Amino acid sequence: MRQFGNDLFGYAADWCFPKTCLGCGADGCLLCPHCRLNSDWRVRRICPVCHRELALGELCHKSRLENLWSLSPYEGLMIQLIKNFKYDGVIDLADEVFREGLEKFLILRPALPEKSIIVPVPLHRKKFLRRGFNQSEIIAQILSNQLFRPIAADLLRRKVNNKPQARQDFESRIRNVQGIFEVDYRHLSGYYGCRILLVDDVYTTGSTLGECAGELAKAGFGDISAITLAFGG
Repeated sequence: MRQFGNDLFGYAADWCFPKTCLGCGADGCLLCPHCRLNSDWRVRRICPVCHRELALGELCHKSRLENLWSLSPYEGLMIQLIKNFKYDGVIDLADEVFREGLEKFLILRPALPEKSIIVPVPLHRKKFLRRGFNQSEIIAQILSNQLFRPIAADLLRRKVNNKPQARQDFESRIRNVQGIFEVDYRHLSGYYGCRILLVDDVYTTGSTLGECAGELAKAGFGDISAITLAFGG
């Protein structure tokens, strides 16, 4: 009965607020087949410092991240999709569009050890209450369901409600996130010794994920990787 009610609500919402393609404006879906064909979904292993795509096993610049995977360049339509998802609350994009790219990451399941946890980059409480969701946690939930790895949303905490990164230049972005995260040691014992997969929407300067990885490393975690929907920008 609950599923029927949810479906009925969804049908009513689609009827009252019909979906249009965010790429070209065609009716019926958030991303039409033509625009999907132009999406550049492909699992890339990226150097966290210079953004160069790396071959399997290749090393580049030293980083706190063992691996950084990303699914699309942050350009063109991808910029618009992530802004709609993150700032306009079009969370259906996660299931209807972003899942397609995330499923390509599932072929790397052997690269994610059994004793791994998925850690979404946290939002500050004030921002979460205003927005109503954490976009990184929604992405993490899709990965968790498919990879059968738990989400540790309580391990990291954003203690400072910093300004949005998108409004900062390169150097300001680095300063903007310094010291804003901390490990919640109340929950550390439940995760200690696990390998970590950090999840965020976009990797630009690397400052956000770098700060998260740094705090986790201080707490004793030694194998930290990350995945984002997009990179660059």
